[in-house]
Amino acid sequence: MSNQKVWILLLVLLSRTILSLLSQGIFSWGSTFSSMPLDYLEAGRWWTVYGTLIDIGCLALMLWVVKKEGTDLKSLVGFSQIKIKTDLKQAGLLLIIVLPLTALWGTLVSFLIYGQLTTPILAGPLPLWGEIYSVIAWPIGWAIMEQMIYMGYCLPKLEKLFSNKVAAIFVVMFFWALQHTVLPVTLDLQYSLYRFLTVIPMVMLPIYYLRTRRLFPLILVHVLFDSFSALSFYFLPID
Repeated sequence: MSNQKVWILLLVLLSRTILSLLSQGIFSWGSTFSSMPLDYLEAGRWWTVYGTLIDIGCLALMLWVVKKEGTDLKSLVGFSQIKIKTDLKQAGLLLIIVLPLTALWGTLVSFLIYGQLTTPILAGPLPLWGEIYSVIAWPIGWAIMEQMIYMGYCLPKLEKLFSNKVAAIFVVMFFWALQHTVLPVTLDLQYSLYRFLTVIPMVMLPIYYLRTRRLFPLILVHVLFDSFSALSFYFLPID
């Protein structure tokens, strides 16, 4: 792999983290034109809304990357009507495994860091339209772009770069977890550590992808998982 391709790969790996930092600032700046101006840290509570800006930025980046490489986004997603039944079954199985495991792991991490079983996610409160948007619309773009970037694009490139599946998984998981530390940006290092560590159970997703090369089931699982998460943030708060 040429140096230029390595730099492009690194850019894609960092893209969602960088865009998260920028989007929080853009949203804060935009709020100054409204009746409720927000400073940079306050704007972070809207990350399930301005997260769409991150997705748009990543889409633009990926369109440039695939054009430069002579491929297309469709080849990354790999949707196939012939395999839709198999994809749905595998997505259901993954969800049954991933959802309870991540919940249990999150509880353990919360206890180790905070000494309590639940840790409040810094999201909201939002107006009703923002909460509904976060449950219905935000998860779709978020799941598609995260899976396309980390699994569909970066993971196979890393596997080729290192000639080692374990190293590829480790690197992609590191950058995926890094992104979560700035969702949102806070001055709370404990919270950032909590966000970083809670991504660990998701290691099952790159393992699955390297075995099947099927991205669509991962997108489905991710949409449902994030939709449920947003629902719990805004409509099922746990004290």
